[in-house]
Amino acid sequence: LHLRVHAETPKRLLDKAVAVMQRTGGRPTLMGDETVIRSLQHTGMTLEHARDYAIIGCVELASQGRTYNSADAALFNLPLCLELALNRGETFRGERLGLLTPPLAAMHGFNDVLAAFRAQVAFQVGQMQRAINRLEETYRVHRPTPVNSIMTQGCLAKGKDVTWGGGMYDYTSVQAVGLADAGDSLYALNKLVFEDRRFTLPQLVEILKADFAGHEPLRVELSRRFPRFGNGDKAADAMTQRAADAFTD
Repeated sequence: LHLRVHAETPKRLLDKAVAVMQRTGGRPTLMGDETVIRSLQHTGMTLEHARDYAIIGCVELASQGRTYNSADAALFNLPLCLELALNRGETFRGERLGLLTPPLAAMHGFNDVLAAFRAQVAFQVGQMQRAINRLEETYRVHRPTPVNSIMTQGCLAKGKDVTWGGGMYDYTSVQAVGLADAGDSLYALNKLVFEDRRFTLPQLVEILKADFAGHEPLRVELSRRFPRFGNGDKAADAMTQRAADAFTD
């Protein structure tokens, strides 16, 4: 359940929405019209059609009846990219998934860690793009959707199924998951290693590889006392923005 809100939304409606959210643990989701409409226009949608948007499932967007949106084409794991950045492109279990980025000994400051993280994100985005392209080429042949096409504006006029680009608007949407986790992890790493100097980077990574074995107080401290995204802490929020920028760039 979603509620579209904007500058002129009546206070009574907003208050009611918040009261419902307090009871349900987060529903309805509040969708900001100004940002959403501007974003849809940026993709090439007309203002009229952008204003007539609806939300697919969680947060994916479409102009109603005009859009073919592969709305959850991939889930992109941002925290995993940080793990790969801290282990030269391998998971902590030793599986090679990413680029050969610099060793920990060559990371003398937080910006070096951030650069390795961004490099891993960029590489994995390319991998994801290639996989999605192959899937969509396959869907055209093996999974056309005639009923969806009949109900989507543009398909009948073009004589094309939605999987062939018949819809008025045609999007493939990707979810960057673990965004707050990636931001919180960047914040904690910078704080522990480069600001407070409680650990060297190799020491902290060894603790992470061991899943905090022998360091339970640190695990509790990180999970309960460190700032996190979404609680009004500017430094933590800024780190999550950096993680988001690595993906959107």
